[in-house]
Amino acid sequence: MSFINSLNKIAIILTAKDKKKLIGLVFLSFIITLIETIGIFSIVPFIAIASNPALISTGFYMKLYNILGFTSIPSFLILFGLILTGFFILRGIYSILHSYLLNSYVFGIFRSISRRLFQNYINMPYSDFANRNSADLIKSITSEAMYFSFILQYLLFFLSDIMILVCFYIVLLLVNIKATLILSVVLGVKVFALTKITSKIMKDEGVKRESFDKRLYKILTETFGNFKFIKMLPDKKNILKKMSDITEQITRTQTTYYTFMTIPKNILETIGFASLLLVIVFFIYKYSDSAFILPFISVYVMALYRMFPALSRILGSHNYLVFGSRGLDIVFKELTGKIEVENNEKIEFTKKIEIRNVNFSFEGREILKNINMIIEKGSKIAIIGESGSGKTTLVDIIIGIYKPEEGNIFIDDIAITNENIKDWRQKIGYIPQSIYLFDGTVAENVCFGLDYDEQKIIKALKKANIYDFLRQKEGLNTLVGENGIKLSGGQKQRIGIARALYRDPEILVLDEATSALDGEIENRIIEEVFNLSENITLVIIAHRKNTIKRCKIIYEFNNGILNLSTHQDV
Repeated sequence: MSFINSLNKIAIILTAKDKKKLIGLVFLSFIITLIETIGIFSIVPFIAIASNPALISTGFYMKLYNILGFTSIPSFLILFGLILTGFFILRGIYSILHSYLLNSYVFGIFRSISRRLFQNYINMPYSDFANRNSADLIKSITSEAMYFSFILQYLLFFLSDIMILVCFYIVLLLVNIKATLILSVVLGVKVFALTKITSKIMKDEGVKRESFDKRLYKILTETFGNFKFIKMLPDKKNILKKMSDITEQITRTQTTYYTFMTIPKNILETIGFASLLLVIVFFIYKYSDSAFILPFISVYVMALYRMFPALSRILGSHNYLVFGSRGLDIVFKELTGKIEVENNEKIEFTKKIEIRNVNFSFEGREILKNINMIIEKGSKIAIIGESGSGKTTLVDIIIGIYKPEEGNIFIDDIAITNENIKDWRQKIGYIPQSIYLFDGTVAENVCFGLDYDEQKIIKALKKANIYDFLRQKEGLNTLVGENGIKLSGGQKQRIGIARALYRDPEILVLDEATSALDGEIENRIIEEVFNLSENITLVIIAHRKNTIKRCKIIYEFNNGILNLSTHQDV
């Protein structure tokens, strides 16, 4: 992965506010680099005069000694030592503050990216959502967003350590250019070789990691989504094997990654120790006088002591940037893809819904063929037909989930467009065949996605004829369990009806909403729906004749073609 290409992607993904904070952190990193450089090399003169107090009587030390009015060398050294101690304490406080700001920024980016991905996903066209695996979307919001935020963290580490290397390298050049250049060549060759060896391996492991994570999320969602079926299996070894195999592959990938992350540190420590000894040998050979070369050796010892860990972290950061690049690619793709903009322009429904010449195909199969239909306001209509004939697809187009390839939906002769689609959807209460209830209270499930209004919730539950049952439990605070596992099918359906009614809909759509219930419960619920929808336009998709017996108008699907089947008298 090209480093410049990665920086371009990061620049596109980050908001203007994020970029300003990032620049601020880079500046703070530069400040801490200067502080560290000053701190490390301020120890050198202290060591020099502590080992040879006679130096105080020469040059800069003598001027400082006289200006401060010292009369004894020990008191001068004590003050010098105390100043250095205070400096390092302040450096430590600044480092902690810098670390806090860095971590705050990184996890703030995770929050921001997760939110933006989630926002994109809940606003994506339903046809796109139908072609995606929900486990894949969850993985992007959690795992890939986290990898992206850590990429920024390691990028900041990378830049900070580069600055440390540059500052210390400049000082070493000033001390002895020949020894520094020799050291640079030796280290440069080693670093280049390490980078070449590890980069491809880390990139390959990063691609594997993303693939394995995707499979893991898929296995988990499939397993917990079919828990009742799994409980019925006599032997769960196949499911356990799938889980075991994928976690083993993830373990291998992570083992390879973390092993290769330690290689640069181990190799550089070996090289560093050897290089340090060679530098000392070089100075002894050149200058002979150990007292004379002590300051030079001290400079190199201090510099290399700080440079080798920085160089090791640079290689480690580079390895992570390569390993996590797949996360960057995914976040970039998901956040820069085409997003359909939908607005909330008002649209009034006072007369009729008219479907004009609507055609629709899905995955190359023609489902709706030149559909024409009129639904008068306040009418009760039914749509029947064989499974897969197009009933649900037509309703999905009417309620604004799908958009027709040809033709349009008109509300009082005004076409539904992206400008008014949100306002149109707000007028619709939708009750699907499978009601999904999340693990929370009844009240939370009824007002899902809307503002909480206790009186309005009670009113909706009363209309759905389930409030009296709930009063025998914990009322609005009755817990339903994940997917309503603590409720019966009929009770789940009634809460689904209450959820639809909570929106104060002008149109109520039942998409085979009672087909999973037994006949008696279905008849009772359908009767209740008709009674409470006296002033509401009602559209019912059903198989059973009992479900639609009170509908005045019945449409029948046959091979994607819609016909007015009967016009009943109520």
